[in-house]
Amino acid sequence: MLVEELEDVVAESAGEAVDSAVFAEMDSADAELVRAALGQTTNGAGDWDDDEIEDDVLDDDGLSSESGDAGDPDEFAEAARAAEIARLQAEIESSRRSQAALGRYLELL
Repeated sequence: MLVEELEDVVAESAGEAVDSAVFAEMDSADAELVRAALGQTTNGAGDWDDDEIEDDVLDDDGLSSESGDAGDPDEFAEAARAAEIARLQAEIESSRRSQAALGRYLELL
């Protein structure tokens, strides 16, 4: 058990040095995407919390809380679908950028 803990600590220590060297060779935007994908803090202020950001802009239905009265239920449903489609498209694009950055990271390892 202690040997495994020691191996983990050594691997983590060596991993940080390897990551630093690889990130230095990468485009800064790609390095930031990889750090985020690996769960590393990228801006010194802590991990990003997408839920917190989303809560500031969207209500529970994914619609802007600034929109006021929902009005027609069909319009509300269409707006909810449009908001979900936009959210999913943004997630897909973000995932593609992260995947490409991770690919470049692995190439440099």
